[in-house]
Amino acid sequence: MVRFLAGDNHISLAQAAYRFVLMHDHVTTVVGGFSSQEQMEEIAKVSGMGPFSSAEMTKLESVWRTHRRSNEKQSASGRD
Repeated sequence: MVRFLAGDNHISLAQAAYRFVLMHDHVTTVVGGFSSQEQMEEIAKVSGMGPFSSAEMTKLESVWRTHRRSNEKQSASGRD
């Protein structure tokens, strides 16, 4: 669903996730569970990247809203 953030920016999905978290003003550090030095180095590369573009964030919000509505419908139908 959100792989476009990684693909459009030529970064891994893990890098996209960390970049998303780090783009928020009140977040200065993200602690991850790394199992290798390569994973840690991969994530360290996003520390200098800027935030995602407004267009990317709009697309992400659209995906989130669509997914949320779908989950709400499934939850409601399970209550019958």
